[in-house]
Amino acid sequence: LSSDEKIGNRDHPNWLIQDFCEVISDCNLHDLPIEDYTYTWARRKGKANAIKKKLNRALATCDW
Repeated sequence: LSSDEKIGNRDHPNWLIQDFCEVISDCNLHDLPIEDYTYTWARRKGKANAIKKKLNRALATCDW
């Protein structure tokens, strides 16, 4: 949920998801790590203007 989860194209302003990030924090949820490959979506693979993003994620509490 931050700009470091994306490569290529323009960064989206953080204020667009600020409220969502606050809800995740208020609920004490944590992102489960993805193994092997950080980015779950790509466009124009193998080209200089390729875009990669982490779109898929799973959230859980520490108790889970």
